[in-house]
Order: sequence, then C-alpha cells, then structure tokens
Amino acid sequence: MNPTLYIEKNQKVRLPKKYYKINNICAIIYDQLTEIFSEDIYKELNKTEIKSSENENFDEYLKRNKIHVLDWLKTNQRNDELETILTKHIALSVISDFVNFIFESLYCAQRGKMIVAYALLRKPFTDELLILEQLLVDKKNLETDFFTTEIQKIMTQVVQMLTKWKL
Repeated sequence: MNPTLYIEKNQKVRLPKKYYKINNICAIIYDQLTEIFSEDIYKELNKTEIKSSENENFDEYLKRNKIHVLDWLKTNQRNDELETILTKHIALSVISDFVNFIFESLYCAQRGKMIVAYALLRKPFTDELLILEQLLVDKKNLETDFFTTEIQKIMTQVVQMLTKWKL
C-alpha cells in the first residue's frame, strides 16, 4: 500500500487534528508539483530539439564521433540551446529532489515524528529554493557557478581527506 499525504476524515494518524487542514493543503501542493513529471502538458520540459544544418542525422553523427551533445553545443557556440538544456535539467532535478523531501517530511509528520519532519524540510527550503531563485534571476551564470562551485567543494574535501590520512 502506497502512503498518501492527504488525511481523510476518520483516518488514524498521529498528527494533531488541528494540523489536518494545513497538512491537506500541503498534500495538494505536493500533488500539483509532481504533475510536472507525469502530465502531458509538461512534456516539453523533458526534451529539447536541436537542429543542425551540417548533418542530416544529428544523433548518428554524435554517436559515430563519440561527441556528447553538450560538448557539441559548447564547441559550436550554441549557447542559448546549451542554456535551455541545462536550465531544464537543473530545474527538473531540483524540483524532483524538492518534492521527495516534502513528501517524506509530511509523511513523517503524520506518523508523529515532528523533529524528523522539520529536519527534512530544511534542505528544500534552504538549498533547493536558492538554486531555483538563481535560475530565475541569472541562469546564464548559474550553470558555470553551480558546476565550478560543486567541483571546487569536492576537490577541497578530497584534499582535506588525503591530508588527514597522510596519503
């Protein structure tokens, strides 16, 4: 049986009754956010068509020459298409992560695990919303900033571990 977030009348949950209405509002918002991944109206978010005048069958050209489409776009200075693909991918990934945390938080709250529920809400409302805001405000620089910052963080952590372990 799949857990549901919407609390039906006479349903037994550990969440105090005074919070049922707000829980159900959050459940409806959650359902609306997840529609992005299932409804036909949002299919365009999952694909981007790239037209190339130089090659009749672009997919085969990329496979034959072992070129990743993002590398080809960057090399051929097709920055608008590159930005579109990365923006769609980052947005969908962030929203997916966001709704998973929200689901788990609401589900924990229904079971009376309020500390866990609040802890699970922290990441989507601090990290995920920041990324979405950056996409909205300055998507041209987000891709560069996002990937560069993440790589630098990882490399710093690796160097710290290697130093600590004297490797």
